[in-house]
Amino acid sequence: MRTTMWLACAAVAIAGAGCASIGPSPELVTARRAYAEASQPGMYPAAAPMLDAQRALNAAEYEHTYSPQSVRERHLAYIATRDAQIAMAQGEADTARAALDADNKAMADVIDAMKGSGVAVRDLQTSGLAIDPRYSAAKPNGEQQ
Repeated sequence: MRTTMWLACAAVAIAGAGCASIGPSPELVTARRAYAEASQPGMYPAAAPMLDAQRALNAAEYEHTYSPQSVRERHLAYIATRDAQIAMAQGEADTARAALDADNKAMADVIDAMKGSGVAVRDLQTSGLAIDPRYSAAKPNGEQQ
């Protein structure tokens, strides 16, 4: 009786282990994280690459459902990650351009006001403006520093 019970328990355990789900690939985890980061409130990613990221992530999720840990899942997840990063970079570039344009207009208004108040053109000059890139290096697991 004990042997029969033990064999039945072992069979159930083996069957359960065979049906256990396989987790997502590291690339899919990274893609999910990159897309979620780009989707946070206050972020302004570029629309077209963000749509590409969403499509690639959906395809990677689909692939994971039917063929977990496959090369195709990893490839699609990699593409989704890169598209989300491109969307963020282009969105930041657009935001920086808009800020620079607004700054240029404000400075032109100040100069016009100074000229209008009688300050000679030869007495006006810009002392400097610096716009620096923001660099970040990827950690080994794909996260940004």
